[in-house]
Order: sequence, then C-alpha cells, then structure tokens
Amino acid sequence: MEAKAVEIKERVPWAAVIIISILIPLVGTYCILIGKAGLRFWTGIGLIQPVIPFTVGPFLILFLTWFLGRINYFKKRMDTAFLGYVYVAAASATLALVSVEAGTAFNGFVGTRMVGDVVTQEYIPSFMAPSKEAAELLWSGGPIQLGEWLPVLTSFWVLYLMPSIMFLGMTALLRRRWIDVERVPFPTAMVAYEVLKRNSTGSESSSRGTGRLSPFMVGMALGMIVQSLYLLIQLFPWFPDIFALREGCGGGCSLIWYVKPNTAWSSIIGLGTINTHPVVVPFFYFLPLSILFNSWFWYLVYLVLVQAAYMMGYYTGAETAGGCGRGWCADYSGLKAPPFKFMAVSEVGGLIGLTIFTLWLSRSYLVETLRAAFGSMPREAIEDLERNEAMSYRLIWMLVILGFFGTVAFYAVMGLGIAAAILMPVTLFVFLFAESRIYGLSGGYMRGWDTGMAFYRLLWPTAPDPLTREFVISAFMSKREFDLGSGRLWSPTYGAFDSFRMSDTVRLSNRNVFKILLTVALISPVLVYFAEILIGYAYGLSRTGICGGSYTCGAPWGVVDTWSTVPASEPWVPYMLLGIAIVGVLSLLRARFTWFPFEPIGFLNGTSYNSIISGLWLPFLVAWILKTFTLRIGGSKAYENYGLPLAGGAVAGCMAIAILGTILGIIRFFVPF
Repeated sequence: MEAKAVEIKERVPWAAVIIISILIPLVGTYCILIGKAGLRFWTGIGLIQPVIPFTVGPFLILFLTWFLGRINYFKKRMDTAFLGYVYVAAASATLALVSVEAGTAFNGFVGTRMVGDVVTQEYIPSFMAPSKEAAELLWSGGPIQLGEWLPVLTSFWVLYLMPSIMFLGMTALLRRRWIDVERVPFPTAMVAYEVLKRNSTGSESSSRGTGRLSPFMVGMALGMIVQSLYLLIQLFPWFPDIFALREGCGGGCSLIWYVKPNTAWSSIIGLGTINTHPVVVPFFYFLPLSILFNSWFWYLVYLVLVQAAYMMGYYTGAETAGGCGRGWCADYSGLKAPPFKFMAVSEVGGLIGLTIFTLWLSRSYLVETLRAAFGSMPREAIEDLERNEAMSYRLIWMLVILGFFGTVAFYAVMGLGIAAAILMPVTLFVFLFAESRIYGLSGGYMRGWDTGMAFYRLLWPTAPDPLTREFVISAFMSKREFDLGSGRLWSPTYGAFDSFRMSDTVRLSNRNVFKILLTVALISPVLVYFAEILIGYAYGLSRTGICGGSYTCGAPWGVVDTWSTVPASEPWVPYMLLGIAIVGVLSLLRARFTWFPFEPIGFLNGTSYNSIISGLWLPFLVAWILKTFTLRIGGSKAYENYGLPLAGGAVAGCMAIAILGTILGIIRFFVPF
C-alpha cells in the first residue's frame, strides 16, 4: 500500500491540472456568455440543469482525453490515475465557473453603480464595485480600465476563498464517514466514471463495454439522438416542436414543460411543471431506489394535500395561474401560502433538521476526529485513522476554523456587525452541509432563493428604515450567494465530494486530490470574473446571455423589497420548526429501522422547488420504474453490466451534443442563422 501511494503521488499531472484550472474559467466564461446569447437554451460548459450541479466541463475534458488517447505519445501516459486527477481538476474548476450564469454578488454589486440613485456608495463598499463609468463601459463595451477592477477582483477572490477553505476542510473531515463507511454514491462522479474507465489504457475496465454494440455505446447513441432533436427544435423555428419546448417554463430554457392556465391539467392545483430534459432520467438511474421512491411519493402527498386545501377554500386563483406561478407566486402557492407553507417547512426547516440530525447520528465519528486532532488517543490509533486521509485531523479542523473566522473577518470589513458577520459562515455551514448530503444521495440540491435569508429574518424581522449597509449586504449575500439557485459559494463543496468519490473509485491519493482542490480554489474563481470583465469590454455584456439581458437583475434592492415575504408570509417560524421535526423523525426512524420505507431527502425533494418548479418528480418516477425492473428481472448483475453502462452512455451522448450546441451558439452570436 505504501509503494502504491508513492507511485500515485509521483504521477500527479500538475501541468494538466494547472492548464485546466486556467482554461476552464477563461474559455468556459466565454462559452457561457457568448454561447447563451446565440442559443439561449445552452449553458456552455457550465450547468446542464439549474437544479442539478451537473456540469458539461468534465465530460469535455474526458472526451478530449479519449481523442488524445488514440495518439501513441499520449496513450501510454493516460492511465486511470491520470484521468482521475484530470477529472478532479475539471469538475472543481467547472463548478467554480458557473457563477457567471446568474445574478451573483459580482454582477449585482457592479450593477448598482449603473443605478446609483437607488443603491449608492453608502451601501456597497468601494472595494466591491468599480466606478459608475467603469461599470457602464463593461455593459456597453469600450476601452478596458483594469486599474478600476484590481481591488474588486482581489475582494471577490477573498470572498470566495475563505468559505472555500472552510468547506474543503469540511469535506476532508467527512470523507471517511460518508464515502468509506456510508458509501454515499455522489452520482455525478459515478456517471463520469462510466466514461473515464473507457478512456484509460492498460486496464481491464477500459476493454469492457467498448464494442460498437456495447450497452455504453448504445446508450450514447440514444442520448445523442434525443439531445439532437432538442437542439434542432431550438435552432430552427420550422422544426416541429415535438417536445413542446418553445412553450416551456421560462421560455423553455431549462427544458421544463409547465401547466397552462384554464386547461384540464390546471385543475390539479399542485401540479406545476414536468422536467423534460433528456439527461435527467439516465442520471437519476444511478440513485438509490429509496431516494427515487420517496422523491416522487412525497410529491404525490404534496399534490393530495394542496388539492384538499383548495377544496377547502385555500389557493383560490391557482386554476388560472401557469405552472411557474404555482411555485413562485405567494398568493396561490403551496410553497409559500397557508395552510402549508412548504417553503418554510422543507427548504428552511427541512434543511436545518437534516444538518442537525445528520450531525447527531455522526456524533461518535466527529468526537473521534476531535480526539485524534487533539491527541487524546494512542498515536497508533491516530495513524490508523489518518492513513487514507488528505491530511491529519488536526490540520483539517484548523482549516475549518480558519475558513470560518476568515469569513467572519471579511464580512466585518465589509461593514457588518459582529452578530451579522458570524451569522454568515453559520448560515453557510448549516444549509450547505444539508445540501451536500442531498447532493451526495440524489445528485441535486434544494433550489430556493429564500433559504439563506432565514436566519437573518430572525435578526431583522422587518427591513430597517432607513436601510443600513449591514442590512443591505446581509440580505443580498444571504440570498444571492448562499441560496443555491444562483449563488456559487457552494461549488468547492460539491466538487470536493465528487473528487473524493472518484478518488475512492479509482484508488487515488486523497492527499493529492486535496492539493488539486486547493489549487483550483486559489486559481479558478477569480479568473471567471476576470474573463467576464475582458468579454464585457470587448463585446459589451448587454450583448451576452448574462442575467437575461439585464445587468441589474440581481441588484440588492430586489432582496430588500421582498424581505417580509420570505421564506413565507408570517407566521413562518412554526412551519420551520415543523420541518425540523419531520426531518428529524424520518432521519431517526430510517437510521433505527432498516425496513422503514420513508427517508428525509425524498421528502425534501418532493415538497420543494425541485418538484414544483423544476418538475423533477417525473424523472424520479421514471428512473425508479426503470431501475426497479432492471433489478427485479436481471438482478444486480444486469444493473451493473447493462443498466449503468447504458445510462452512463446516454448521459455522455447528451453531453456531447451539449458541447456541439455550445459551439453552434458561439457561431450564431457572430453569424446569425
């Protein structure tokens, strides 16, 4: 084992890691901004779905290694270890990249300079946004003013780095518990492994399932065919819209069909959307059956409860509302309006409860790591525990503490009082810990723009009048950056867990994996913002696909205007406590009785934006049916030898056409067709 670890350490492809860490944010930002402007439905090499942090970037790198592997010079160098380390760099760098896809703090703060009469220098520090002239030139295009941006880039580098250090420490701390002991699947890494193992040379896995009629190749062909149909619908107005994409929620940008008002479907009050993206079902096929079952089952419970409430006089007007409005609009949304207010129950209380009870069930493990960190157990026992870890538990805990207090210090410099500044990393930890658990078991996260604001609603039940810098920054950051529909401070967490899962699968050195993760965290995020600045001055961000064409779409005052309505109308705290209790009961019963059929993550998926707005309930159902039939008919052997390669190939095929769509979007930006 020692010799093997040394051999892997010597083969870390640092040149490839550095190149990927630099090129993905630079080229990827260009692809996203220019590609989305030319073809709105595609998101470059960033997210393929807004509720699933499943990115195209790693597949692009794996496809490139496949082509390079046909050349003799590269063939003998691209073994499994090389591909595993390349995946680690690509996955974490791409997750850092997707910050340009939504109205994050960078775009929101810079946008305030263009509307200085609404939010002025009084609220946004000078080191977090440039002058009004520099912001306007970024929007319209013009001569670059790099000196204006150096303080801003430095500030956002620190803003991203401090939480990254905290969460890289957290993932290293939980790695043994979640991956070695509990075997949490992290399906994104499992899907990528189906591609990776067919790229490596000189291994047994590379020779299996690579024939022309292998399950993987059949699945890849099917994925490419279906995704090509979606691409043709989006490219050419004359192509038949057989999937009803052009009428989808939000213009079909996320490939989600929505209920139309005053139709037969609209009489089902809780029914809002159906996810029709071809990549989702094969991706969900990798999930545990219990997660799949609970996710669609609890959505069915939601439908019944909301329909019963409607018959009793609640949610009036919902029958005339579209599918999107049934989730977003507070007046007739089962998520926000009484009697249920599932937003407060599931997306706030549920996430808090998941963190609390997951930590409680892991208490002996955490105490063990603390004892190892502070030397209160025999040295031999400590060495045995730390043998496969990225570093000693003492150093891991020091990173968590450093990141926590570094985050507090930065927000204090921004103008927050001690209570509000401490609440920032607390909010990050509580919600992103739960989101990481959901990501590991279901491949997605709880999309909600109101989640991170919950603790600050307790600090400020109503917005102060007049507004203060402390409140404006707290309100904005807790929504736009912590909330997992648009902010991207979570990206190092998901990338790290994916990387450690891949490390376990292909037997890499966790120490080397952590070094790569830290390298990417230091390099990639700031390059994303730097690339956006270069593109803005070259073309004008108004011409790109950012923020739907409005650079102020994520401006801070929008958060202030809705402060009293999130996560739900008053009273909402009792609903939050109910969510904590429900998730707690489900967690404890599931841990105590293995036969107990219900578990908390499916409950959260089924009663949240994931099903109501993003329509994931149907892919959960279809994947559950397909996986159940596979296991019932052919057993685990059929699932591993045929089901997984077929599903992995289908995802890879979709990714290949997504890359093609990105290229066509860039061409269309310059040469409309």
